Amino acid sequence: MTKLLIATLTGLVAGLSAAPEAPAPRAGERVAVVVDASGPAAPQRIAAARAEAARRHAPLRAPASLRDQVSTTALLAAEGYTTIVGFDVNEHAAIEPLHGTVRYVNAASNAVSSE
Repeated sequence: MTKLLIATLTGLVAGLSAAPEAPAPRAGERVAVVVDASGPAAPQRIAAARAEAARRHAPLRAPASLRDQVSTTALLAAEGYTTIVGFDVNEHAAIEPLHGTVRYVNAASNAVSSE
């Protein structure tokens, strides 16, 4: 009986001290590129944004109005994108409401504007 009790306790201690399964790998950063597709300089911005999206292997969105910019950035945040690289995106309307949800990289200045 004593041997059975010792074997049971040994097994219990061994089971409890075993390393748990490794946690699932953290999802990588999801990046999207958003470019203002309106105005006279739009073709140049779109070309630059297209090149940036290809470099980052990221989807490209080209909203043509402020309302579309707001909708696009909100949808990207809802879909789990963690970083938005913007080309002339209206930060006040399209990015500030997402504070804390996404990181915004202003491609014009290549600096992080909002986290």
